[in-house]
Amino acid sequence: MDSLKASSKLGFDPPLWAVFFILGLLGLVVGVPRIGSATLWDQDEGLHVTCTKEMMDANNWIVPTFNYKLMGDKPALMFWLQRVAFEVGGVNEAMARMPGVVCSILSVWATAVIGWSMAKPGLKGLMGLLSGTILTSSIALVCSARFANPDAILNACLTPAIAIIWVFQAKRSSSWLWMSAFFTGLGVLAKGPIGLAIPAGVTFFFLVWQRRLREAFHGPYILWGSVIFAVVTLPWYAYVGVETKGEWLEIFFFKHNLGRFSSALEGHNGPFWYYLPILLIAYAPWSIFLTPLIWTGILLARSPQTEDGGTLPSDREKVRFLGIWIVLVFGFFSVASTKLPNYILPCYPALSILLAWYFLRKIEGIDGLPGWVWPTCWGGLALVGLITFFGFLIGAGTIPISAGDKMRTFPGLEYWAWIGLIPLAGLVVLWWLRGQTGKQVGALCFVSVAFSGSIGLWNLSTLNGVKAQKPLVDFLPGDLSHREVQLATLGWFQPSIVFYAGREVKNHAQDRFEELESILVLPRETYLFTTASQAAKLSARGWKLTELGRHYDFYRNTEALAIKVEGRARLN
Repeated sequence: MDSLKASSKLGFDPPLWAVFFILGLLGLVVGVPRIGSATLWDQDEGLHVTCTKEMMDANNWIVPTFNYKLMGDKPALMFWLQRVAFEVGGVNEAMARMPGVVCSILSVWATAVIGWSMAKPGLKGLMGLLSGTILTSSIALVCSARFANPDAILNACLTPAIAIIWVFQAKRSSSWLWMSAFFTGLGVLAKGPIGLAIPAGVTFFFLVWQRRLREAFHGPYILWGSVIFAVVTLPWYAYVGVETKGEWLEIFFFKHNLGRFSSALEGHNGPFWYYLPILLIAYAPWSIFLTPLIWTGILLARSPQTEDGGTLPSDREKVRFLGIWIVLVFGFFSVASTKLPNYILPCYPALSILLAWYFLRKIEGIDGLPGWVWPTCWGGLALVGLITFFGFLIGAGTIPISAGDKMRTFPGLEYWAWIGLIPLAGLVVLWWLRGQTGKQVGALCFVSVAFSGSIGLWNLSTLNGVKAQKPLVDFLPGDLSHREVQLATLGWFQPSIVFYAGREVKNHAQDRFEELESILVLPRETYLFTTASQAAKLSARGWKLTELGRHYDFYRNTEALAIKVEGRARLN
């Protein structure tokens, strides 16, 4: 009766197909509009999208390359999905990012399935819808959906794998041993061993805690699971190993897996607590409820061990499963030396389910928290709005602050400051609906979708004017594709320059003049991307240069130049 009462307070308890339909629409709303408005972001997008384009041009499905050289950063699944998108919608930024949108919707659906299966009768549809809506409208998911890297794809493999594990183990069936193997194998194709480590780790620690580890050794199921995993995963890894004589495997496993864990690559390091502020920002606006979320987990962990005579999983089992999922992902990447904000994306589905659980308990009136907690979280919503509003104005330079030479401003951001008013308007609505918890939860979902969707609509496109790669290529003659020319860089390079140039760009580090001159002496029309200081030094060495244009590059905080090399003006 309590569950039916809570359901009526929100107005409806939709069937699972309706939950999928609503969440699919929400995913499209926050993910698709203006998805191609921002030029490619370096390093990741520049590397990955260029690799896909090169593989597509060469009709190569096996060996990843960047700038026409072997690239061992990532496995092939992302490149396959981007290639399919390119075939459908053309080679452009929007299609490069579209697999992230589709995969984000899949991960949201899987999250809804877990939430639906954990809820009591009469609340299943609401629990699934809330879980999925919270995840869909988090900043982390919106950004990952609109960014061409493998994290959204990995999440779309891990979450269904974990959903299958939960649903079938909850029924005390070992079928999960082979049913989740397919998605686990895809996860390994998306990003390597972590695609196996996370679902296997969650399952192992949960079964150990529940003293049910023997279920993981059910003969027929584990045999079929191993076969399915091997069929999905091994052919491509074996093929790329043979094609590259083991070089790709060595680069990927030793440098980009063991190496990233043991040492900070490419300067991506941070303290052990690195992901705590990341969580507050990336899970916004829902991070304002982290305190009641954690408290709900503690309350549920202390609930009775079994329900319904032991035939159904208890609240304690459910929260243990979600807690292990969260702590494993958060803890593993906190220990790893290389740290990036997107690494903890796989923990957000579990957080969203637990938060949805808190909301339903709040609606039922059994949340067990002091009365001041709920309105305090509203204050957090106001803080999100104010930080966003003034953050845009400060970033644009509209509100000047004294921060030394390191403070850079980006004109145009001020036009998007209105996004910060959405949470503030939501606060007014919450006050108007005070005492009506169910409607307040619905209002929070609407406000969050509007806020995160608007962030997605912005898409950081106002920063196009401070990215040099595409403008520098636009300075070159438009008919280069029909002529035999060579492109090079000296002391300045960004991966996406290769994508926009559509051909190999020979990269030379700063002051490596002898290396550059070895190609300049070739009888070919040559164009060079460099900086003013490097161009001056090259000119002093006797080379005649004609500047075609220059553009500010905010990555390096410098002017980058597009130059035509006319030849040797004099001998040294």
